[in-house]
Amino acid sequence: MEMLGVYSSLTKEKKLKTDRIKYWMSVGAKPSATVYNLLISEKILEGKKIPLQKKSKKVKEAPAAPSAAPQAPEALAQKETQVAEKTPIESPEIPKSKESEPPKSEGKAE
Repeated sequence: MEMLGVYSSLTKEKKLKTDRIKYWMSVGAKPSATVYNLLISEKILEGKKIPLQKKSKKVKEAPAAPSAAPQAPEALAQKETQVAEKTPIESPEIPKSKESEPPKSEGKAE
């Protein structure tokens, strides 16, 4: 990795190593769209800027996609009855602990 320049968004200060940028571009390096536009505005590259679209802060809901195959009313009624017929799973009984019995001890009492 090589540092090819610095850009400060607060002060809008730009320091770019033009010769190194041109070298890396000549051997196949491809800048991002934002960097490409920066290089064009700094007259390091020639050409047209790439139009960038800003992402909207609002979340747009996509329309609900229709299902691949609409189901007949009979099929829907059958599914509803299958769901209604299912019984909840019962958990097995857990044996109650014997609190009244003292713990067993092995050995003689003195």
